[in-house]
Amino acid sequence: MKCFSILVSLLLISNFVKSQILIQGQTDLACPGEPINYATQPVSTGNSSCIYQWNITNGVFSNGSTQIQGNYFSVNSVTVLWDNVLFQGGTSIPQGTLTVSVFGCALPTGERTTFSENVVVKTLNGVTPGNIFGNSSIPIGNTTNRTFSIPRIQFPGTGQPGGSVSIAYADSYEWLIPSGW
Repeated sequence: MKCFSILVSLLLISNFVKSQILIQGQTDLACPGEPINYATQPVSTGNSSCIYQWNITNGVFSNGSTQIQGNYFSVNSVTVLWDNVLFQGGTSIPQGTLTVSVFGCALPTGERTTFSENVVVKTLNGVTPGNIFGNSSIPIGNTTNRTFSIPRIQFPGTGQPGGSVSIAYADSYEWLIPSGW
C-alpha cells in the first residue's frame, strides 16, 4: 500500500509540474532588435479549446504587434524583437516583460493561467560615456596619430540584484568626429 501511495503522489506531482504554464527562452541580456524565440508547453487539460495569449512590453513580436492570440498549435512559440529601452539612471534596469496566458478551457485546480518573465535588455540608450582622455591640443596640419580613450562602459542592469547576474560591458565603440573638425 505504501508503494502505491508513493507512486500516486509522484504521478500527481509529475502531472502538476507538466501542467504549469512557463516561458522558455533567453531572458537575460537580450540585444535590442535581435530576434529571440520563446515557447511554452501545453497545459494539462482534456479540453482542446484553450486559447493562448502572448503580450509584450518594450518590444514587438515578429509580426509587429504587441499581442498574439490563438490555440496552442498556432502560438506555442513566438519571436520577439526587444526595443532599445531607455535607461532611466540610478539602479533602474532596462527591461521588457513577456507574458503568456491561457484561458477558455477547464484547467486543473491550482493551475497557473498566466506567467510573466522580465527580460533584461542590453542597451546603452540613455547611458552617457565617461570623460575622453588624451591630448586635445593638436596643431593645425599635424598628422601625428593621437590616442584617445574612455572608461569601459557597463550595460545597466548587469551585475546587480534583479538584473543580470553577470556584468556585461560594451565590446566595441564607434567614435565620431564632429563636422568641420
